[in-house]
Amino acid sequence: MLASAVKNAPGSRWSTSTAFKGATFDSTGKVITAIHAVHRIPRQPDYTPKGLFSRELQHWYAWESNDVFRKIPLTIQAPPGKRLLVIDATDTGELVGWAKIPHRTGSESRATTEELHALKDNPACTEAFTYPFALAIHDDRKASLKELKQLKPDYSRKEHQREYSLKQYPMFQGWHNFFNYRRIVSTTGNNPFQGTPAPGDITVVNWNHGNDWNWMNPSLLLTEKQLNSSGQRHDWSGEWLSQPSEVDRNMHSSLPNG
Repeated sequence: MLASAVKNAPGSRWSTSTAFKGATFDSTGKVITAIHAVHRIPRQPDYTPKGLFSRELQHWYAWESNDVFRKIPLTIQAPPGKRLLVIDATDTGELVGWAKIPHRTGSESRATTEELHALKDNPACTEAFTYPFALAIHDDRKASLKELKQLKPDYSRKEHQREYSLKQYPMFQGWHNFFNYRRIVSTTGNNPFQGTPAPGDITVVNWNHGNDWNWMNPSLLLTEKQLNSSGQRHDWSGEWLSQPSEVDRNMHSSLPNG
C-alpha cells in the first residue's frame, strides 16, 4: 500500500524499524516543528527478535548502537516556510502522551460522561491487546499436531488451558464454534450461525480476552503522573522503561524541549 501511494505522492518516504523519541515545539509550546526518532538496522541480515516484546523494546528505543543493531538518529521537519501535520498512528498513542496533548486513558466515570453504567474514572483501566488470526479447516493428516507437540511455550500447558477455555462464553456452548461465530469464508454458503462448517472454510479468531477484558495489570499506557516520575519526558523509551541510560540522557540534552 505504501509503495502504491508513492505514485500519488512523489517524493514521499517511509521508514520501518523506527522508534519515536520526542518532538520539538515552537516558542508557544503548541506547534510541533520537528519529530525525533531512532532508526535501527540489524547487523545480521537474517535477524529475528530473540525474546519477549517487552525485552526487545529496551534495545529498539535506545539511541546507542549495540552488537545487534546499528542506530541512526532521525529528525523529521517540514520544508522551509511550511508547517508539519503530525498524525499519531502508534499502537499506544506515544506522541499524544509524551507531548501532553489533551487526552484520556482508561475508563471514565458517570460524572465525566453521564453514561448510565459507568463507575469511576480509572486511567489504568485499559483494554488488553488481542491477537487476531485466521483459522481454516484443512486435513493435513495430523502434521500440525505433531509440530505443536514440539513447541515449548513460555507458559505451561495447564496455564494455557486455564486462560483459553471457551466454556465460559455462550457463543461457544452447545453446537456453536469459531466458524459459526466469525466465519469469513464459506465454501457451501450455508447459514453462518447454524450451518456446519466444511473443509476450506476460514474464520477469524480475536484472542484472548481482549475487548471483553476491562483492565491490564500493569497498564501498558502511562498516566501523566507516571510519565513525569519515570524520567521519560527526557528519554522516551516506549512507556515500558523507567530509567534512561547515560547515553540517552546525553543525546536528549541536545534536543530542544526534548
